[in-house]
Amino acid sequence: MMLNALVLEIGRVAAVVTNLGYAGIVDWLRRDIDPRAWVPGTVLGAVFSILELLQLKIINAVIVLSLIVTAMLVGCLAVAIFVFRAMGGADFLAILCIACSMPYPFLYLRGALGSSILPPLLHVLFYSALLSLLPVIHNVLHNLRRRELLNELGVSGWKKIRLVLMCKVLTVEEFAKKRFYYPIYVPGLVDRRSFDVEEDDRAWLDKIRGSGAKIVAATWGVPAVTMMWIAVLIYLALGVSPIDWVLAKTVG
Repeated sequence: MMLNALVLEIGRVAAVVTNLGYAGIVDWLRRDIDPRAWVPGTVLGAVFSILELLQLKIINAVIVLSLIVTAMLVGCLAVAIFVFRAMGGADFLAILCIACSMPYPFLYLRGALGSSILPPLLHVLFYSALLSLLPVIHNVLHNLRRRELLNELGVSGWKKIRLVLMCKVLTVEEFAKKRFYYPIYVPGLVDRRSFDVEEDDRAWLDKIRGSGAKIVAATWGVPAVTMMWIAVLIYLALGVSPIDWVLAKTVG
């Protein structure tokens, strides 16, 4: 029974890693993933998870709590994505795939640092959040090197800080060579806090050139699915995250 359960556990890990890997590459290259691409990993992951649970004689409190917390996280994220449009639909399907393939802690597989009793989705979201800080750091370093362009925008105060954190200040020629960059601030043309994930990044180029603007503050459309794939790989490699350390310190 243990061998069968181990095979099922390996199967659900393979399902999510393979499906997210494919989707992550597509997201990086095109920022557009066919919803049907999520069917194999989500269905196989759910089937393997259910079969593994059926092999257990006793389902302990950790598994039950993990299933509840995972379901609540998926529900809350669904509201955030579809009601408030905080993320794209592909991001939710990626989260659903992860939840179906890893709805409770691993019973047999361990990472290099051990094995957590917390829901895997918590760790994946944590590592995804950390990875999402990398573009912010890159923006800041870029803008510090291009302070003369930043000053030419003529903004100050909190707006300047916001642009430094979320955008790269580029010349129009530099912007024309970028992919998946969306203008957030162009003097006399656009001034906004975010962009629509469905908009065409290339459609802005003619508008910007027609406005006569020379400088663009543009933000990169982060490939969230790619980040989640990397986050899953980090979690699988380590088996834990700093969340475990914080929980141990709090309980201790």
